[in-house]
Formats: sequence, structure tokens, C-alpha cells
Amino acid sequence: MVTKMLRELILCSQGKIPADIVIKNVRIINVFSKTIFDGDIAIKGKYIARVGNCDDIIGDLTKVFDGKSMYAAPGFIDAHVHVESSLLCPTQFARAIIPHGTAAIITDFHELGNVLGVRGLHLMLDEARKLPVKIFVMAPSCVPAAPNIDTSGAEIRPEDIAELLKDDMVLGLGELMNFPGVLDVNENVLQKIALAEKAKKIIDGHAPLLSGSTLQAYISAGILTDHESTTEHEAVEKLHLGMYLLVRQGTVARDIGVLKRVISEKLPLDRCILVTDDKHVDDILENGHLEPVLRTAIELGVDPIEAIRMVTLNVSTAYGLRRLGALSPGYYADVVLFENLEDVHVKAVFLNGELVARDGKLLINLEQYKYPDWALKTMRLAKEVSEDELTIRACADKVKIRLIVAREGSVVTDCHIEEVETKNCIIEPDPERDILEIVVAERHKATGNIGKGFVRGFGLKRGAIGSSVAHDSHNIIAVGANRRDLAEAINAVAKIQGGLVVVDNGKVRAKLELPLAGLMSLEEPHRVSERLKKVIQAAKDLGAELENPFMVLSFMALPVIPKLKITDKGLFDVDRFSYVPLIV
Repeated sequence: MVTKMLRELILCSQGKIPADIVIKNVRIINVFSKTIFDGDIAIKGKYIARVGNCDDIIGDLTKVFDGKSMYAAPGFIDAHVHVESSLLCPTQFARAIIPHGTAAIITDFHELGNVLGVRGLHLMLDEARKLPVKIFVMAPSCVPAAPNIDTSGAEIRPEDIAELLKDDMVLGLGELMNFPGVLDVNENVLQKIALAEKAKKIIDGHAPLLSGSTLQAYISAGILTDHESTTEHEAVEKLHLGMYLLVRQGTVARDIGVLKRVISEKLPLDRCILVTDDKHVDDILENGHLEPVLRTAIELGVDPIEAIRMVTLNVSTAYGLRRLGALSPGYYADVVLFENLEDVHVKAVFLNGELVARDGKLLINLEQYKYPDWALKTMRLAKEVSEDELTIRACADKVKIRLIVAREGSVVTDCHIEEVETKNCIIEPDPERDILEIVVAERHKATGNIGKGFVRGFGLKRGAIGSSVAHDSHNIIAVGANRRDLAEAINAVAKIQGGLVVVDNGKVRAKLELPLAGLMSLEEPHRVSERLKKVIQAAKDLGAELENPFMVLSFMALPVIPKLKITDKGLFDVDRFSYVPLIV
């Protein structure tokens, strides 16, 4: 804070100079004392000067906003969100979330990092500095997510981490997905941890289903948070061991149920934080950003003020965010107003002392950032994929195969052993049994790698869907009822420089272009949402049974979350942490 601003803030707080804005007649949620009191909020510049009675600092030029007895909460903070999963670039993401009360996010751009590397991260940091939403970044620890497992577009090395950690916007080391690397004391992984420790910055975890001594060994590395708990036992164990429990409720992964035992055992919630992780643009626009998880937490039995703390003060405490997370003198004037404490529907939003949104409408202009060509043209297939390249052969009338089983509402898959018949020594997709072919085509280095397998859970009766959003290496992934449409889906994604496509009978029926690294659109949120709905509906017209088949598809190639996944090199058993053959 510059001296002039600090001077004016102190004088205003004392009543010696008028406030710039006074929000009158609000019910102020005090996240420190867990109480609510009636009063006003006075703002000077970007900061809160006083809470309580502010009549004496209303001057001739002071703008007075009547809060009409609404509740006033600190601006919400999403402690773990991947902007890329919204399908929006940072500017458009800000446009989508501001009306829903989000004042700050902590994001790990490892999706974009896997495509564009550290120079892509510097683009994101530069864009973030121009936005009213406070965007804090975690330096990606696992780019690629699991070295030597699949083909990523870039690598972020320890020296890159060291440079990123010097930036004030970079809070620490991003989620350590390579938990086997931690447990196996991999030197590269330990170097990154040591750099964060030296910089006195936080280390985010990623420990799905770890328990007992392996969990304790993982935590011993200095890892403070985890957002991967999918069972109540996991949640309780991690809290007992001192981790911050980041409870995830996104578009696909909805794990807030893990709080049930925490609540029933009346464990303190000070180290519990509500996050979204991955949330599509249509979900944000229709249901809100953090409001849905707040409402669900309250429905589960969390006291409303405790729930508010889980997206404000708990976050700022965990991550050392100065002047954020509370309505108190000297804190940023990030204020969210809503009428009902149990049913949080945001009515007005102030960021940095300015009214920026009201009744769901953004009131400020956000100028779109201009990206260089190298960030917008990232598709490098070796050549167009042919139907023959997707053929899977077997020299027997019947064979047993490993089948990936996708789950609705989860990023975890199952592995089934299924007997299938061959036709002319070829294993064909069998839509009637919901056995579809799934392929991953490498798109960064033109290697020509194509991983092939079969999946259940998508329900397509015909056609194919394809996407360049395939965590975390983001090669082109497609699933289909026949090889012709599969090949066309892969090639169509490449032609549009990344995006989502639906193909039927050899023709593209719907598409959504995502030119920024093949992951994000530059268009405004409502336009992207409309087009996303069209591609989802087109997929459902082919028989897709999932609520959002593209979001589920995007996690089929992530080889650090159990159980069976597929990469450009084939089927990967996450429990064994090794590749396995399709035919058993």
C-alpha cells in the first residue's frame, strides 16, 4: 500500500476525512468472532476504513449504497480452481465469476503449462495483473503430471519453479500429483519441494486414497493441503494429521459428502476450505461459482457463518493472504451482499472499493488480453489420422480385454475385465453393450503416437466425440461407436486448433473452438456456454448418457488418478503405476 493511500485510510478511519463509499444498513458477518451485527461499511480507496456506524464520515462526495438489511460477507475466495476447465481465458473467467461474489482465486495453470510451458504461465500472470479479481498462482509442480508416462507439450523444471516463486502473485508449489515421486524420494520432485521451503511458500497436495504410513510420509515432505478426498475416512484422517482439507465440489467431481463425518464428529472446521477445482462455464453461469457449494455445505449441517469462513478467512489464513478474507479495517473492500444466509444468492459485489456487479450483471468493462500466435496455434499431429490406424486386432474368436469404466460425477474410473468377440481378427466397438473405442492421439510433437482401448459409461449409440482437453498432457482424446467417426473427430479437433467436436456419419455436427493452447476460448462467457450446450446436446443425440460427457472424457487420460486410464502410449494402471496390455 503506497504511503498516500495508507495516510488517507488511517485518517478516514478516525473520521478526519470522508469515505469514498459507505454501504449503509447491512448485517455484517464477522468471520473472526463468528457473529453478525448491524452496521455500515466505509470504504476509502481500495480498502475498508471502518465497520459499524459510519455517519460521521459521509461527506458531500461520498457515494452511499443502501444495503437494505442484506447480509454482507467478505469477497469469496476459491482456493483451488483451474481456470482452463471453465473453457474460458482469465479475462472471460473473471467476467463470469465476479457477479457471483468471487473476489480472489488461487489457481494452478498446469493445464496450460503442459501445452505452453513456463512462457505460457508468464502470459497468464501478465493478464491476471490487469484484472479486478485477485488471481494468485501456484507454480505447477508436475508438468508433465507423471514424467515419462505420456507425451506432454512442455516441461517445467526446478529452475523454472525457482524463478516463478520470486513473483509475489505466486503463492507456492502447486498440487504434487506425482505422489509416487514424493514417496520414492525422486530427486527432481524433492528439488521442487526444497525450493518452496526455501522461499517459505506453501505446498499444495494431491493425495487420492493415500492413508496410513504412506499418507504420513507424503505429509512429512511439508505438504499442507489436499483436495482429493473422496471418502469420509480420508477427510477425517487428513484433518487429524494437520492438513487443510480442500473440499471439492465442481462440475464432475462432487465430494462435499466427505464432510458428513467431520460434522457428525464435531471436528473443528477451521482447516476446512470449499473449492471448485474444475467447473465448466455453463455450470458457473447457471448455478454460480462458489454459491452452490456454500449452499450444499449449509444443507449438510455446517453453520452458515462457518461455511462463509470456509471460502474467506480459512483460505486467507492457510495461504497467508494479507488483507483478504474478512470485513475489517485495512482489508480490501471486497464485499458480497445477499438476502438470505441459508440460501446464498449474490445480489451485489464490491471489489477493491468499487461496485462491480449487481443482480447478476457485470457493471465494469474488461478488455480482452491479446495473445501471440504461438499460444493460439498448438496442434501438431504427425498427419491426419486414418481409420486403419485405429484398428485393434486380436488373433482369436473371443478375447478378454481391460475395459475403462467411467463414473458419473467422479474423476476416478474402474477397470473391468470383459469378454468380447472379434470380427475378422478385429475388436470392434459394441454400442449395444456400451463398449466404445477410446483413443488418444499425441498432438504436441508430431510423434504419431496413438493409444487405443475401450471404455464403458458414455453410452454413445453412434458417432464419436473428440476433445483437446485431456488432463493433464492435453493430447487429443476421442470416444466413438465406430472407427470412421473416431478418426474424423481427431482430425476435426486438430483442424480447428483445439476444441470439442461431435461427429456423426463422417461429418462434424457441432463444435466449440478453444484456440488458446487448445484449452480455452477467447469469447465472452454466454457465447461459450451456448456453444458448449450445443455440443453436449449433439453428443446426447448420439446416445451419450452422461450429464457432461466432455468433462468426463477430459479425465480419461489422467494417469495419476485411479484406476485405469489411457494415454497416447496405451492403457495405464494407476494402482500399479505401469502400462498394461489391452488383452488380458
